[in-house]
Amino acid sequence: MLHLLMLCFLGDSSANPLLPNRHLNQAVHIAPIAVQRIGDRIAVRVSKEALGKPMLWFIQLDGPETSNGYTVRSCNSIQVRWELRKDNLELISTNPKRSNPLETEDHVVKAFAIASRTDSDSISADVTDILYGKVPAFSPAWTLQSTGFDLDRTRVLQLINDRDGFHTAIHTVFQRSDGPGIAGDVLTSLVLLPEKPLSRIGPDPRIGYITSKCPSGECIRRFRLLKQHPEQPISRPVKPIVFEISQEIPNRWRPYIRRAVENWNAAFQQSGFVGAVECRVAPTLTSDPTWNPADLHRNVIRWSKGTGENATGYSIPDPRSGESICAKVVIGEKVIDLFSRQYFVQVSGAGKPPNVWPLPEAIQGRILQYVVEHELGHVFGLDHNSLASSVFSVANLRDQGFTDRYGDVASVMSYGRFNYVAQPSDGCPSIPILGAYDRFALRYAYEPGAANQPDRFFAPLKARPDLRYGESGPSNQPSDDPDTQWDKVGRETLLATELGVRNLRRVSENLNALPTSARNLLGDAVCTQWETELGHVVGLIGGIRGAQAVSGPPGPVSRSEQLGAIGFVGDHIVNDIACLEGMSPTGCNRAVENVLTNLFDSRRVKRMANAQTISFAELFKKIGDAITSQGPSSKADFLSNAYEKTLTRVILNRDLPSECRNEAKQAIARLDRELLGRAGNDRSKVPSRA
Repeated sequence: MLHLLMLCFLGDSSANPLLPNRHLNQAVHIAPIAVQRIGDRIAVRVSKEALGKPMLWFIQLDGPETSNGYTVRSCNSIQVRWELRKDNLELISTNPKRSNPLETEDHVVKAFAIASRTDSDSISADVTDILYGKVPAFSPAWTLQSTGFDLDRTRVLQLINDRDGFHTAIHTVFQRSDGPGIAGDVLTSLVLLPEKPLSRIGPDPRIGYITSKCPSGECIRRFRLLKQHPEQPISRPVKPIVFEISQEIPNRWRPYIRRAVENWNAAFQQSGFVGAVECRVAPTLTSDPTWNPADLHRNVIRWSKGTGENATGYSIPDPRSGESICAKVVIGEKVIDLFSRQYFVQVSGAGKPPNVWPLPEAIQGRILQYVVEHELGHVFGLDHNSLASSVFSVANLRDQGFTDRYGDVASVMSYGRFNYVAQPSDGCPSIPILGAYDRFALRYAYEPGAANQPDRFFAPLKARPDLRYGESGPSNQPSDDPDTQWDKVGRETLLATELGVRNLRRVSENLNALPTSARNLLGDAVCTQWETELGHVVGLIGGIRGAQAVSGPPGPVSRSEQLGAIGFVGDHIVNDIACLEGMSPTGCNRAVENVLTNLFDSRRVKRMANAQTISFAELFKKIGDAITSQGPSSKADFLSNAYEKTLTRVILNRDLPSECRNEAKQAIARLDRELLGRAGNDRSKVPSRA
């Protein structure tokens, strides 16, 4: 929460007709739109010149943890304008049509009775209701499943007028029907949109950009970055993109965050700009009581105290053009915990960090720097590029000279994470750095004229796999394309996974030296990482490489690769289970069951049926043979049980092809015969199977 030390208003409107204006040294300024306190109410004053002009209204919630695990949440940004209708001042919102998001329609948000016409140039109205959450679309109550503000416990913390808008902070307690109220600060920023919208750049499937649906068509998001000297190949910008590190961010992490911001300058230089981005620490509220983190003029990096192990970076666009009006980055403090676990289990087997937990602060800071660099990429417009983590060969990833120069993935926007391929003798860096794709992709949006000649711009892709783009699709489904798997590193999937699993075995040995609590935590993470790496191999089965493929020709994965992947998965399920069970019995069971479920994912099965590169009989037999290859043991019983559960789900799934379901029935019959034979045809000795 803001917890401001002072209110930026005094008395009634006669004593203080306008609130301070920070751009004019607190001087009274006739702004296009302003707010003021009148008794216990809040009034807006709109100049006649501002009527009908497009504005952007932004709402942010600070304080309580919401469903996304953050204590800082962007709630809505809405294009609005003020119109005079008889005796009312109407707030009109402009919204995309549901039937066609490229078209817009207007809605009256609320008609406010005109309170006064103090002079010929402005109109005033009481807007307390909208700032106090009584208009649902302009209230963050939905994020807390709240019925609204408790007005008896609501107070104004901040009202600030700016050159082209206003910013407010309201403290309230959100009422809930099923429990006690939740306190939070509602931050609002309203500013005029640029008089001339930024020229549109449309998306291209060969490069990954976050887009907005605009009246002129789909637009990529980008900042208005213009050269001071357009005639020069490299110039300083007219207005750099300035990021502020908010005061709640711990001092020890600020240098890493500043470095993450400033590292993007090298990428922008290839677009023709020097000093494109800057970073500074935000002022304290004592030194500048007008500072508001939701201010649409400010790009702010925040710190969340919530339970979410994540970070997010986003821009707030002009709905007319996709121009990024400002940006916000929210770092969940627990994201360092998540990435530290991943770092430990992915690379400590290669001997990179000391075998201690928690990781040294310098390593945690470097991990945080990487996370922020990734989120800033989203801020500048870039989408995820999962293909970039499959570009480099295993030989590249084990070559220290190569990784020193290029890192372990071709883009910080991939989800490649850390170099789990490198082995103890390689000495390779482990944390992603800004890559060739990042520099190339920025040029499309920011290099003057680059997007106007797309065929020329994209010509290098044929010879430069490291400049290619491919996304994995919905995050809750396995990717169709084996080259665009999340958390994957390396072009040769089987070899990369084999080396990764070797490192996991080394990690399991290292864990014995750690305290029990750390051993349990990281043991479970080892099982999760094993599941992830085996999932990359599963991705080859029924896989279809996209048009920008880097590990083989576009189209269905070859028969030999798929058969090799099936054998690899079967062997590792059987051979790795003892190691995994030693790390975490619960984690082991979960990981094995999830790999089997992924193997028979309905979308994968349907692709196999369409391509007919391998048969379902081959798939079921090879996996079944691996599962039953062990002698009698508790591990063998668990694998048989897990496999039978998977087969049963396949049989019962009527959305799957009948051929697959019939083969699953035969596989269960074979499994039953195998287990009965082991028991000397004495069914009473066959382990019970749920």
